[in-house]
Amino acid sequence: MTELGVSARLEPNERRNQIIIAADAVLAGRDPAEVTFEEIAEQAGVSRALVYNYFGDKGSLLAEVLQRRFQELEDRTRAEIDGDLPPAERFRGVIRLWLEWARSDSRRLLAGTDHASQHPAVQEVRRQRFAALAVEWGDCPEARLAVTCVMAVLEAATRDEIENADLDIDRMTLVVYTLLWTGVSALDELGIGPPERRANAISLAD
Repeated sequence: MTELGVSARLEPNERRNQIIIAADAVLAGRDPAEVTFEEIAEQAGVSRALVYNYFGDKGSLLAEVLQRRFQELEDRTRAEIDGDLPPAERFRGVIRLWLEWARSDSRRLLAGTDHASQHPAVQEVRRQRFAALAVEWGDCPEARLAVTCVMAVLEAATRDEIENADLDIDRMTLVVYTLLWTGVSALDELGIGPPERRANAISLAD
C-alpha cells in the first residue's frame, strides 16, 4: 500500500492525475535529476510501465507537475494579494509569493540543468505561463518582451538561491522588488505593464 493508496479501476484522467500528484509529492524539495519513474510509480501505486504509457518520459511528467505548481501559485496570489493595495505594494507582494513558491519546492523545476528540466514540454509550460502574463500586461510584442525580462530576473534569483542560499526571504524580496519596480513602474508610459499600472495611468490621464 502506498501513501496514495491503490485503486483497482480509475478513469484515464483520474489515473493520470493520480500519477501527477504522486510525482509532485516525490519531487518535493529534490533535484528532478535524482527522481526516478520507479519512485513515482511506487508512490502512485502503479507500475513503472503505466507511468511511461501515460507520459512517455520524465520530462513530460515534470511539465505536468510544473503546470500544477504554476496553478497553485496563481490561486495563492489571487487569494492573498489584496486588490485594493497600491500598485507598488501589490507588485512587491507578488514578488515575495513567487520567491517563497520558488524556493520551497519548485526551484529545481524552474532552474534545473538536467536533461529532463530542459525538456521541450517543460519549456512549453514556461512559455505558456509567460504568454498568459503578457496578455494581462497588454497583449502585444512589447508586453511579451517585458514579461520575458521580468521572469528572467525572477528565475535568475531562483538560481542564485539554489547556489548560495545566503539571503533570507525579506532581503531577497527587497532586492528583486527594487530592481524590477524601477522599470515596471515606468512601463505605463508605453501603454504596457501590470493591469493595475495601466489602470492607474488611465485614471491619472482622465
